[in-house]
Amino acid sequence: MSLEPGKNVSVVARCNRSTSCTKTAASAGEAVVLVSELSNVRKKTRELQHMLGKKTMGAEILKDAAVEIARSRK
Repeated sequence: MSLEPGKNVSVVARCNRSTSCTKTAASAGEAVVLVSELSNVRKKTRELQHMLGKKTMGAEILKDAAVEIARSRK
């Protein structure tokens, strides 16, 4: 909470020390998710990133092999 018109310094200071004035994610308009759900999404993201890395490496190997085949034919 900051100093707004109509509020004095002591009210703002009291509110900043008090948990009753803090915003929760829901009251701040933020999305609320379960910790287990967040954990599952993070795990799935890691798996997908790993799979993408493997596919990228495979594509690079195939590209290099195609270049080598093309060079050997010349």
